[in-house]
Amino acid sequence: MDSSVCGPLFFYRERHPRTGFLSQWFNQPFRDPSSSQLEIYPTAEHYMMHHKALLFNDTENAAAVLHATTPRDVKAIGRRVRGFDKDIWEREREGIVRRGNYLKFTYPVAAAEEDKGRQVGWRLGDVSNAVVVRSTSFREALLATGDRELIEASPWDGIWGIEFSEEDASKHTSRERWGLNLLGKCLTAVREEFKQDKLNSEGKARSSDGQPAKNE
Repeated sequence: MDSSVCGPLFFYRERHPRTGFLSQWFNQPFRDPSSSQLEIYPTAEHYMMHHKALLFNDTENAAAVLHATTPRDVKAIGRRVRGFDKDIWEREREGIVRRGNYLKFTYPVAAAEEDKGRQVGWRLGDVSNAVVVRSTSFREALLATGDRELIEASPWDGIWGIEFSEEDASKHTSRERWGLNLLGKCLTAVREEFKQDKLNSEGKARSSDGQPAKNE
């Protein structure tokens, strides 16, 4: 993906060969090293709905999410979480989705143990003809989007997406009719974290080599 390209980057379906990896439904298992339960989340949607259930102390549906095989099933389970409180969810939801995507790109369960630290191929979509990027880290796929605005062009979702397809969004350049695009904003926030982490790592590397950091 060319980070020098300007303009918004629209995404929606996990099957898109270049932007599918941005979808909550993209099949990239990952883990949460801070969890004592050692859960493996098949998709970011699994993480989101698992933690939605935990937020409301619905342990039964939290467990059901982890056993669900498709993100569509996961979404259905998330809709029937017991004890749901709209105000609490609206306060906590973005933090949960940001954390899930941070983990997705940072702790993917993909490469064999002996491949850690080596360049491996990362698919950018859930299709056979998906673009594959080679890197030591899945983070590089998100970083490769550069500074482009990330927009979930879901024609059905005005909360996590904009409630317009990419084609229809281009006809409504006035964004007053667009949805909230919370997923795009969460991904952008995670990308900014990764950029800062990279700058910090580069600064430490220069310091260890006896070179001054850029901000000195």
